[in-house]
Amino acid sequence: MLDGERKLKVVILDEFDGVSDQYMKALRGTIEQFHMSARFIATCNYFNKIPDNIQSRFECINFDFSDEEETEIMRKYLRRIYEICKIEGMEIDKDALLELVQRKFPDLRNTINVIQGYFAEGVKKISLKDVTTFHGVYKDLFVLIFEDINSTVNNYKFLVSNYSHRVDDVIKALGTDFIEYIQTEKPDSIRHLGEICYEVNKHSYESRFVIDPVITMLSLVYKLQKIVH
Repeated sequence: MLDGERKLKVVILDEFDGVSDQYMKALRGTIEQFHMSARFIATCNYFNKIPDNIQSRFECINFDFSDEEETEIMRKYLRRIYEICKIEGMEIDKDALLELVQRKFPDLRNTINVIQGYFAEGVKKISLKDVTTFHGVYKDLFVLIFEDINSTVNNYKFLVSNYSHRVDDVIKALGTDFIEYIQTEKPDSIRHLGEICYEVNKHSYESRFVIDPVITMLSLVYKLQKIVH
């Protein structure tokens, strides 16, 4: 109570569609217990991953863009990526900028990751050819999957030292950027896309229930190595 008034607490639950079933079950009781003193706001990308009995406890708001909103947001993305390149001392051709943003829209973080990949590789002027050739933060991981299948110990050390703190992002990238990498750099392996998508989906789901998600990431990488070889 403050000045005779009850003050509500607001609890933000970010990336809610990625939590475990046990988390969901515990949350139901928590919401009921504190419904008089707290409000819960959950963010997610996929409504279908949230059980109906949890959705019913929230007012669901869909943030899909209208055509007009999408056009305006696209303009803002173009300006933002151009500004980032300028700040980092990089140049980007207009046609390359438009192609890059259109390919990644509406995932701004992924777009920025691509720019980061260019920067890491020492690319100072980004052309349309650069955009249509794969670049990305996880390119070294994708190369490892194709080229170092017999170096099990070295692969383990590389994955743990570089990606143990980014497991969720790595698994997501293996289902998105890795597909793009195969299409642009390894077209002979396109026939494996079905198996790859299946394994990424399987491991992504399983990562919600394991004690150490790093093990799931390692398992997925080793499985993908077997598939592409």
